[in-house]
Amino acid sequence: MANIFQKIINFVFRIDSAHATATGGGLPSFTINNPLNVGGNIEDVLDKIIDLLLWVGVPIAGLMYLWAGFQFLTAGGQEKKINTAKQTLIWTTIGVAVLLAGKGIVVVVEGLLTP
Repeated sequence: MANIFQKIINFVFRIDSAHATATGGGLPSFTINNPLNVGGNIEDVLDKIIDLLLWVGVPIAGLMYLWAGFQFLTAGGQEKKINTAKQTLIWTTIGVAVLLAGKGIVVVVEGLLTP
């Protein structure tokens, strides 16, 4: 039974028994590349994620500010449309504050932990 399993493994991975015994093992080795291209510590990973969020979030926030301005201009004095524009402006500002606070927290924690 073990011989059949070994033959299946050899066939799937194209390993012949002479090569397997010459190299000292059965299966070939492989490496997995890091998709974030950062070091192995958590600070670098968090910093990369926060930078990505800022890179995506700031242009979206700029567009949302423009959209809020457009809503103000086209409200025509209607109270409901003005309130919608105000809500868009408020939530966009809150989103930008959260993005900047996230980056600020990471920088402060890194400063405290780094000797």
